[in-house]
Amino acid sequence: MLLDRARDLMKDAKIGYLATVEGDQPRVRAMSVRLTDDGRILTATGKESQKIGQAMENPKAEFCFVNAKWDQVRADGRLKIIEDQADKNWFWSAEPAVKDYFANSSDPNYVLLEFIPSEVELFEAKSGEFHRRQKV
Repeated sequence: MLLDRARDLMKDAKIGYLATVEGDQPRVRAMSVRLTDDGRILTATGKESQKIGQAMENPKAEFCFVNAKWDQVRADGRLKIIEDQADKNWFWSAEPAVKDYFANSSDPNYVLLEFIPSEVELFEAKSGEFHRRQKV
């Protein structure tokens, strides 16, 4: 149940804050995120972006999602670089903003990051209740 509520909030939020590590310094940025029908969490980036280098050096990451009601999901996990054309085509269709950054879904600089969560934590603002972290 916690995982279902967390996934619903991620879909509702559409934007997540991705934290990676560069050396000993955290790096956080807002990312447009889409969940696939089979539950994968994908975001787009440039092949030459700092995120790619950071993910290759240390794939550990955290995402934070917040909806308009201030409900939050924090998820620990790992990043995986995805260059599969079918996945890129799907994301291209699902996220209109990606067209502002890349020429088309075959742009050689266009890659995806898949976030593979290991634990999630849910905070529901209305109740002020933190739910325990749950392994995925």
